[in-house]
Amino acid sequence: MLRRGPVFFLALVYMLRPSCAFQILRTASLTSSSSSSLSSSSLLPGLRLSEFRLNDKFHIGPSASSSSFAGLRPRRTMSLSSFHPASSLSPEQFTSSDTFYALSVPARKTGEILKLHKAELLNRPKVRNVVTDESDKSRRLLILKNPCPSATLSSTDLSPPTNLSPQLLALLSESASDVKLSTSSVVTTYADLTVDQVLRAVIPPSVTSEIPSSFETVGHIAHVNLRPAVLPWKYVVGKALMDKNKHITKVVNKVGQISEVFRTFPMEVIAGPDDGDYTTTVKEGGVRFEMDFGRVYWNSKLQYEHRRVVDRIAGMEHGGAHKKSTSGGGKKGGVGRVADVMAGIGPFAVPLAVKHGVEVWANDLNPSSYQYLKKNIQINKCGSNIKPFNLDGREFIHYLSDQGVAVDHVVMNLPAIAVEFLDAFRGWKVPGCRPRVHVHCFVKGAEEGTEEKAAIARCERALGCGLDMKEDEVDVHWVRDVAPKKPMLCVSFLLPSGVEGGERVRLEDYVDGIRKG
Repeated sequence: MLRRGPVFFLALVYMLRPSCAFQILRTASLTSSSSSSLSSSSLLPGLRLSEFRLNDKFHIGPSASSSSFAGLRPRRTMSLSSFHPASSLSPEQFTSSDTFYALSVPARKTGEILKLHKAELLNRPKVRNVVTDESDKSRRLLILKNPCPSATLSSTDLSPPTNLSPQLLALLSESASDVKLSTSSVVTTYADLTVDQVLRAVIPPSVTSEIPSSFETVGHIAHVNLRPAVLPWKYVVGKALMDKNKHITKVVNKVGQISEVFRTFPMEVIAGPDDGDYTTTVKEGGVRFEMDFGRVYWNSKLQYEHRRVVDRIAGMEHGGAHKKSTSGGGKKGGVGRVADVMAGIGPFAVPLAVKHGVEVWANDLNPSSYQYLKKNIQINKCGSNIKPFNLDGREFIHYLSDQGVAVDHVVMNLPAIAVEFLDAFRGWKVPGCRPRVHVHCFVKGAEEGTEEKAAIARCERALGCGLDMKEDEVDVHWVRDVAPKKPMLCVSFLLPSGVEGGERVRLEDYVDGIRKG
């Protein structure tokens, strides 16, 4: 295990027993002699990372020789006791000054020269490549992408770099040309860098491949899933995300598995106030949702799937028209009534009611989701269209069947286990009612090209009868890839008539939707 490197070993110990990890840091020396230069990616030429040490103290941030960055401050040193979200990242550590070749041109010719030689100019986010020539206010400096070596700066005769285009070299060599070669200093600060650039300037090269490439935002909360190797820098990640995204006031990291029942997960705060308050507000598709992110399930990555299913149910997908309702509900004479079996806080139910006037019977087992569902109904003023329930999914389906509640569509969006709940339709006894079911599921380990068949087969096993692709109008939508060989799919079909003769499942055989034993 030690052959994988000290950072891997430290991260593993941290995951199992954090207190031991910090004891190791206080008593042992862990040195990564590798250094990295952002100049390799043309971000900050000459800037090199500090050596990363973990013994009685560790250093964080960039360091450089005086010849590289005259304005760069000394490397900051912090003891382990001071390693805290508020102090682990100092913007001053990233200040640097670089000198580039530049073209000094008359102001009136700036546009012309810029158009001809734009590809040769410095292209760095948040950095202007056209500035006023301070030695002559009537001229402009067009900063080239070529760094100017310090040896050249000390020379009285400034020669152009050899890798300029032949056209530009010819322009500079013309004796009558009013375009002159010059230099310009570019100061790069913490504010000019992206989150990824900041993290790569702090985290050792052996770990940078583990840096998260994206994060989810839920209102003012950012949610990341940090891998073990990155955990020693979790507070750095949190602060960088907050600094670079002004609307973010709290960053959380998932620290455990997602619950199969409520789809919630344990989390830790790595930036912002650790006050136990995860209440936030999200606006999606013109509808406002309030929630406690720590107690309900919400995934902003599913916003397009929410809209797709809502539009399909409302008859708007691909410009389609409303089909005739069999339930007799609703206000628009199209879709009458929808049953949302795992409604959560209402990402399907509320838009259907607000934007399309659809009657929705919305259910969720999670008491917190149920409370926020009712609150979001109130916020969006759609109480006359939504009936909320707080039941187990199978119990809710049995209730619809026992009460003879006809519905046109059934939404089952709990991809980890929703397919298993299809067994509740066995013995369905609402005459003439064959709703279109939209059930989300994960498909794990299926061979490439067989995922859709595998999803349909799972539905058939749960229903206790087959699905006829034509008669039951079966189709499968690929939602997204959650992990390698683990896509999330949505299987849609008309409830097959074969379920009516099925043996009804007993609710007492299940606990929180999962079969006993």
